[in-house]
Amino acid sequence: MCIKCQTTDIKDKCVTGKRLHHFGGNMESCFGKSAQCYSIATVSEYGEPSFKRGCTSDNICKEDEDSEMEYCYTCRAKYCNSKPIKLDKEVIEYLLEVQYNITSTTTSITTEFINTSTESSSTDTTKQGSESDISMANSEIKIPKNS
Repeated sequence: MCIKCQTTDIKDKCVTGKRLHHFGGNMESCFGKSAQCYSIATVSEYGEPSFKRGCTSDNICKEDEDSEMEYCYTCRAKYCNSKPIKLDKEVIEYLLEVQYNITSTTTSITTEFINTSTESSSTDTTKQGSESDISMANSEIKIPKNS
């Protein structure tokens, strides 16, 4: 039996391997002469990570110049692919930076949308509402950042 999971979240249990075989981790039967459990981590050229665990009969860890693989581990024992996926410090920093840039871009777009919506409602309020309605419509909106 091998642990089977897949994620793109660097903080997910699939990456850390913590208690996956005890609490709800999917299992995959792994039988055959060349069958082995694996844990792999890849990062695309756009900074999109992918973390996978499962069973294979292929030599998935073979060296390939075009590979985006950052981590690969294979083993032949029960639940042996539950070890944490270890990435180089530079790779982790890169992934967190890409994640931060995506989050701040999303927040920026959301803020811009809210400000645009507020401006259009402030125009409507100017035509129909009182002075206190206008000051509320023009107040600053703060969006909390996800950590």
